[in-house]
Amino acid sequence: MSTVHKSSSPEKIEETTSITRDNVDASDQRLLDLGYKPEFRREMSLFGVLGISFCAIGILTGMSSAFQTGLFSGGPLGLFWGWNVSRSLFRFAFLRLLERHLTGMIDMQFFHVSHCPQSSRDL
Repeated sequence: MSTVHKSSSPEKIEETTSITRDNVDASDQRLLDLGYKPEFRREMSLFGVLGISFCAIGILTGMSSAFQTGLFSGGPLGLFWGWNVSRSLFRFAFLRLLERHLTGMIDMQFFHVSHCPQSSRDL
């Protein structure tokens, strides 16, 4: 977790840190110009790199096991139509919910216009 401290002047930052304007890169220089002390580490440990790689590998193996059932039971055609039919049904349900939501918002606007005083409508 990185913390950022706002200071009133860049000179105060230079006094409190060991970073000088001579040995900083462009991003640290920009932070110093804005009055922030650069404290974010821009390096990854071996553990972090391995964690990200295993997350990517986990996603790929999870997808292959999810597609395995569909491919073995219905083949590529069954998998294709299964995804398309379910996508169409979900899209229809989403559009119905969206229609009900928008209709309710329009009804609330009509209620507001008809039941609120004139002075509040001009805002």
